Amino acid sequence: MELDKKKATAQLGITEEDYEELLVDAVEYIENAFGQLEGAFRYKNFSGMSDIAHKIKGTSGSLRIVKVYETASEIEELSQKTTDLNVLKERMIRLKKDFTLLKDSVKKLV
Repeated sequence: MELDKKKATAQLGITEEDYEELLVDAVEYIENAFGQLEGAFRYKNFSGMSDIAHKIKGTSGSLRIVKVYETASEIEELSQKTTDLNVLKERMIRLKKDFTLLKDSVKKLV
């Protein structure tokens, strides 16, 4: 996953060092939230899925982590409108892949 550090830091008005620190914190937060999201999915807690996906969306969006933001946004929206577990499962798989790519990218940056 490509992170455009220069663009993000310019938009956020922070240094690259601060951005990297925030990314490390975001990875930890999203990893914990993803575990909660998986639990909500297992228990078919659609409202919980929506809330947790919203938090992931907010964290990733504020740091311009586009792919994670987009997929979390889809999960948030879908969990409010559907009970089709297959559709949600496919988005969960995509979010996990996006998150794995994010973790790998952050490891390379810091």
